[in-house]
Amino acid sequence: MKKQKLIALAMIIALVIAGVSLNMDNRKGLQEIERLKGLISNQQEQVDLIDIELDILKVIEVGKSRGLSEENIKIALQIIQAESGFNCNAIGVNWHESGNFYSLDIGCWQLNSFYQKSVASKDADRTCLLNLECSTHLAIDIFEEWGNWEAWVTYNNFIK
Repeated sequence: MKKQKLIALAMIIALVIAGVSLNMDNRKGLQEIERLKGLISNQQEQVDLIDIELDILKVIEVGKSRGLSEENIKIALQIIQAESGFNCNAIGVNWHESGNFYSLDIGCWQLNSFYQKSVASKDADRTCLLNLECSTHLAIDIFEEWGNWEAWVTYNNFIK
């Protein structure tokens, strides 16, 4: 549905551009194009916000189902925001000079392939890491194993 709206707006712009060259003076046509670009930009921002709102609700749902307190759910949301901005396709590359190797931070939670070998190593199901619901379950597993959120540097440096 979201893509359909954007496609419809793009088609309107194409028609307006055609109209500019056929029927309108350039100034009016350019003003109309700018107005329509603004509509598309606003529409995309609204789509992005709706997606993030749905992601937030998904984390809350998983957190509650796993028995997290409201405080820990808030911390989980802060970690995701700080780590990836709710971009579940995010992949960060880390070079470790001391060991002469690299590791990957994968997904919304940016689970590290070296420090979280059990869930993020090359042998792990990385499709899960790119899925918010699945990776939230993994993150809560880590939280429960550690007894806190300290596995995430962002928690230690910015949230704690």
